[in-house]
Amino acid sequence: MSEPLLEKISEALNKNGLDYIVIGGQAVLIYGYSRFTNDIDILVGVDFTKLKFIDDICNEIGLTRLKDDEFTRKTNVIPLFDPKSNFRADLIFSYTDFEKEAISRAVTALKNGVSVRYATIEDLILMKLYASRAIDIEDIKKLVLLNKNIDTDYIFKWLSRFDEDPELKLTEKFRGILK
Repeated sequence: MSEPLLEKISEALNKNGLDYIVIGGQAVLIYGYSRFTNDIDILVGVDFTKLKFIDDICNEIGLTRLKDDEFTRKTNVIPLFDPKSNFRADLIFSYTDFEKEAISRAVTALKNGVSVRYATIEDLILMKLYASRAIDIEDIKKLVLLNKNIDTDYIFKWLSRFDEDPELKLTEKFRGILK
């Protein structure tokens, strides 16, 4: 089960003063769309230089790293496993201006007495649009249907920056989803 693990990780990150946001399938849940997810994705507001600090936190709460430093250096992801819950978590280092802003805009929800920081629905949509896997596009469609107060101006502001890479065509994709 993911909730106790999400709470355990959030509590450790909160205790150690690290900014973060829960993204991916776990974040979709708080916006009214329930679907299966097999891991927890957390964007952490630090870069690779804090790997040792993150490792120490993970060891302290009983998480096992699944990949070595070289993998993490190449991907900016620390894949973790919790033997107690038999569940995975990925901690993702943040570098970009968008990721920094997304972390600063976090919404907090209380889960069994633990403050858990989630991506706003707009930032979640942007991240899912950027990934553009079939499951991400489906998540966006559901989120848009279930949530009427989405700040599309904010989304389009970032899409215009992302579209500086002409191959992405994210604005076009998002307009198609909105129709």
